[in-house]
Amino acid sequence: MSKEQVGSFDPDNAWSAQATFSGLSSVGPAIGNIGDDMLAAWKGEHSDQRLFYALNSYAAGWGRQAQIPDVASSVGPSLASFMEG
Repeated sequence: MSKEQVGSFDPDNAWSAQATFSGLSSVGPAIGNIGDDMLAAWKGEHSDQRLFYALNSYAAGWGRQAQIPDVASSVGPSLASFMEG
């Protein structure tokens, strides 16, 4: 349906450049954070039930997408953030 496009807001109060991941998805990405880094996860397009993710490191920007091994979803992933303390 569409390529996934995401941006991020960094600690310097500026938006990063929009990034486009190479995979297609029939649903939008789930977005979460791990410390100062952001994580995007999404499923494949239509009947493709594979799940993919990419990590945005504040210092390096969006990394390459990777498949999450040994999992599948017909509706896409959900993410939650946890902050200790």
